[in-house]
Parts: sequence; structure tokens; C-alpha cells
Amino acid sequence: MTNTEFLNKFDVGEKFSEDELREMGWGEFPDGAKYVDEEEGEDHRWQREMTTIFSVDGRTFALDWMKGLTECQESDYESQPYEVEKEEYQKTITVTKWARVKK
Repeated sequence: MTNTEFLNKFDVGEKFSEDELREMGWGEFPDGAKYVDEEEGEDHRWQREMTTIFSVDGRTFALDWMKGLTECQESDYESQPYEVEKEEYQKTITVTKWARVKK
């Protein structure tokens, strides 16, 4: 699939096949598309929530899927890709450390 074919299919709301979704989830994007990031979500008994982010001709897309956690568990690709934009913000993190009391 080319970038143009991907964008045309996405823009008219045509559904991607399970094979096309599997390829996107595992980083096999349309020709010329680029991997941007991957986010891991919660683990379930046999699968882990995943989001693969990739760019096509200056537009950025995400695909949510479930990654099988064993060699016998299949991955699931039930969601269609959706367009995203980058948001950046600063976050304050509090770290707690327990120190020995000096006598």
C-alpha cells in the first residue's frame, strides 16, 4: 500500500483489513510512512494493550491493538487507525525515599 492509497482509504472512512492492521501494528507501514512511537498499556491475562504511532505525509496516526503475551496467544487488531497530534507538557513527579534514622 502506498502513502496515497492509505490516506485515500483513511479519508473516505474505508475500513482497513485485519492484515493491513497487523502490518501497521508491527511497524510495516505504507511505503514512505515512518514509525514515530509505541506506547504500552495495561497487561491483561494473555494480552497487553498497545498503541503504535506512525506518520504518513506529515500527518500522524495511531493504532490501538492487543499484543499476545505468549507464543500461543494471537494478537488482536479490532480498532481502526485514527489521526493524532503531539501534545507536550511538563509534569512534576514526587519521589519518596526512606532513609535510615541516625541515632
